[in-house]
Amino acid sequence: MNKMDSDWQSQELSKIVKMLIKRDLELTVLQESLEKQVAERTKELAALLFRNESLVEALGEIVYDHILPKDEVIWGGEYERVLGYDKEQMGNDGRSWTDKVHPQDLAAVLKEFDAAAKGRRLYDLEYRFKCRDGSYLWVHDRGVMNINDKGEVERVIGVILNITERKQAEEKLREKVVELEEFHNLAVGRELRMIELEKEINILLKELGREPKY
Repeated sequence: MNKMDSDWQSQELSKIVKMLIKRDLELTVLQESLEKQVAERTKELAALLFRNESLVEALGEIVYDHILPKDEVIWGGEYERVLGYDKEQMGNDGRSWTDKVHPQDLAAVLKEFDAAAKGRRLYDLEYRFKCRDGSYLWVHDRGVMNINDKGEVERVIGVILNITERKQAEEKLREKVVELEEFHNLAVGRELRMIELEKEINILLKELGREPKY
């Protein structure tokens, strides 16, 4: 390889390196811009939810905005009417939410949150939530997460709706289905038993020299 070819290759490599550096910088700027847009949209969603308090109240819903770096939770909507807590009792940190989730539901709820964070998607959950009097309501919790470039959740904004009546209706329906299935099985069992009895009667009639009845 002569010196001219070597110089030409060096120049080409230099151009490629510069192009890659430029592209990397452009991608970094684009990523930062997208992250900024997501953060801004998340803030807009929070503002929208808390501004439209009358709409939330009309729907009987509860809204929350959990800012994780500060471990601060802002509650809004109908939590006092639905759950019985006043503002102070509702709490304002992460435990104010996790402590109210039914112990039997908490692991599954946290697992779904983790999956939603890793998949960078909305979350949609149903679980039991504790009221001030110690009873539990079934709730439908859905919302969005603001996730940084490290995959860390910085903010969670969600809406909680009381679905206890629906769950109770579903439970009654399940109980009715079980009851009907048991009745069906019992009826089938009786029918099979009647068929066996009729066969036994026919055998006895034949032994007596009489015509089968069934």
